[in-house]
Amino acid sequence: MVIIILLFICATTLNLGMSHGKYTSTVSCNRKDQHLLSIFKQSIQDPSNLLSSWSNEEDCCNWIGVQCNNITGRVTKLHLSCPGNATKCTRITYLDLSFNDLRSQIPPTMLNLPHLKSLILTANNLNGSIPKWIGQFKHLEKLDLSHNSLSGPILATIGNLSSLKSLDVSYNHLNGSLPRSLGQLSKLEALGIWYNNLSGNLSEQSFTKLSNLKYLTIDSSALFFSFGTHWQPPFQLVEIQMSHCKFGPEFPSWLYTQKSVEYLDISSSGLSFNAQDEFWSFVTQIEYLYLSNNSISGDISTTVFNNTVVDLNSNKFIGRLPHLSPQVISFNIANSSFSGSNYPLLCQNVTGKQKLVVLDMSHNLLSGEFPDCWIWMHWQSLVHVNLGSNNLRGNIPSWITSLNMALILRSNKFNGSVPSQICQLSNLLVLDLADNRLSGPISNCINSFTTMVTNTLNDIFLIKLALMSTIKLDLLLSVKGLNSDYWNTFEFVRIVDLSSNDLSGSIPPQLFSLIAVQSLNLSHNHLVGKIVSEIGQMKNLESLDLSGNQLSGEIPQSLSNLSFLNHLNLSFNNFHGRMPLGTQLQSFEASSYIGNPVLCGPPLPNKCTQEDKPNGLIKSMEVKVGDFESSFKTGMGVGFASAFWGIFGTLLFIRKWRHAYFRFLDNLYIFIIVKMNSFHYEGH
Repeated sequence: MVIIILLFICATTLNLGMSHGKYTSTVSCNRKDQHLLSIFKQSIQDPSNLLSSWSNEEDCCNWIGVQCNNITGRVTKLHLSCPGNATKCTRITYLDLSFNDLRSQIPPTMLNLPHLKSLILTANNLNGSIPKWIGQFKHLEKLDLSHNSLSGPILATIGNLSSLKSLDVSYNHLNGSLPRSLGQLSKLEALGIWYNNLSGNLSEQSFTKLSNLKYLTIDSSALFFSFGTHWQPPFQLVEIQMSHCKFGPEFPSWLYTQKSVEYLDISSSGLSFNAQDEFWSFVTQIEYLYLSNNSISGDISTTVFNNTVVDLNSNKFIGRLPHLSPQVISFNIANSSFSGSNYPLLCQNVTGKQKLVVLDMSHNLLSGEFPDCWIWMHWQSLVHVNLGSNNLRGNIPSWITSLNMALILRSNKFNGSVPSQICQLSNLLVLDLADNRLSGPISNCINSFTTMVTNTLNDIFLIKLALMSTIKLDLLLSVKGLNSDYWNTFEFVRIVDLSSNDLSGSIPPQLFSLIAVQSLNLSHNHLVGKIVSEIGQMKNLESLDLSGNQLSGEIPQSLSNLSFLNHLNLSFNNFHGRMPLGTQLQSFEASSYIGNPVLCGPPLPNKCTQEDKPNGLIKSMEVKVGDFESSFKTGMGVGFASAFWGIFGTLLFIRKWRHAYFRFLDNLYIFIIVKMNSFHYEGH
């Protein structure tokens, strides 16, 4: 098999006719380009010796088929057409040009490769339509045009690819309906057409001869499925990704015929039915199960999930929580109406350690105290726990030390102090305990969140993050006053939110050593004291909210050093004095500082008086004045001594000057006496 990576560039942009001679360059070839071309030569078979001149002993700008820029020496063009017997090139069977920056239509010169079995052009910037002549590749087994900018319909000629086993045109701008000829591809095993603008109806005829189909990926809200209730598909699918397809409200009966399914995603598909035993017996055995954003209802308290990933997010389930088998890695039942205690799920009688990594039961009606049961020793793999927006109460249990990266308990009724065990979460990325009834001080050991200090993760947790990246989940966090999904960037998130509680005391300086934190929210508590200058260490801070507390003193000048800060709220505290200078703090609206009546200076409307100078500035001025007075007095003493000895010493040691000086004093004395006598006589 001949493997060639650069032919497409020649076909679409070049016609240099250089294959019969050398291109003479006046500059030296870029070393990096020459190295890459050498690697390319080593990676292919070259039976026609097209690349025989490509030797590292000669500058690559003088290689046959290579042209360089005359100024930079960078390789700009390649032409690798076959000299003499062109049939040697027409035997190419494999062409992979993926992940480049190719910007053109698919060129008709590709027809010069009639024996192609694999054509992979994914992840480029190809435009135009899928050409009609594509159907002439009788030997083509794999066609991957995904992740481009192709438009127009999928033409009926695609059905002429009688040898095709894999077709992927996902992530383009294709429109229109699917051609019926697609159903004639009897050897097709994988069909990927999602993330396009396809529309129309899909009927049984579209799949008539697809007996070998195993992987089906469709995603379009404008596609409707017209399958009969008793339809028996000719295939057995392994992977089904059909999210956003409208085949509800009932669960498609043909899916029950698929006995080999390992991956099922029918989220956002308009399903609205009361799930019965037959449904749960089928779906609980599927390894990856995604049913989110539908309206499936029912009580599943007796159901046992044996899946690896379970996503039932945003449905209408009711009743108590179901049970999990040890192999479940991710369990998401957020945004439903589950009620009662967590005990049946979390303290179930299990043996051995659980594999659960992600647990999201947020936005339900769960209530009662959180169980502090010994069985938590079995949940050591937990990385992400979201129990926010329920009615849970009591103290935060000590088992949180088994968590690793994210703890979200916001919008519940937890009380008591933040447990000291929380400081053991050295790899924590997200701590969200907002909107509860927590009281007491913020622990001094909060700087034990090593990841928030060093911004690094050890290898074990990087592996866990890699595992989590394969799971589809929403991670809604409140940052900058907005709820945003951070799941896809979870590895890079560093957030602490303790807002809307009853926390008291001062903000420990150790908190400001969390230099990797991007969002810090301590608003609406009862915190007192000053903001220490160490806050300037938090160079990555993008959002800071300390509003609604009883903080006092001056706003430290170091706050203006936070160059990434784009959301700031210090309102309704007791800050005083002049606003620190610096474009960063003056760029925020006055509303960021409102409710601090004795705070002055831009952007606030309150103008500062002399008395409003910050204490630091006054002290600085006092020091400067003191220094001046001390220097002045010292200078006076030194000046007097210098002048005195400069004059007296001269008169003492130079006799002529001494006599002249005293004669001058005698004459001055006589002159003054004469003048005074003359004034006296004139007065009489």
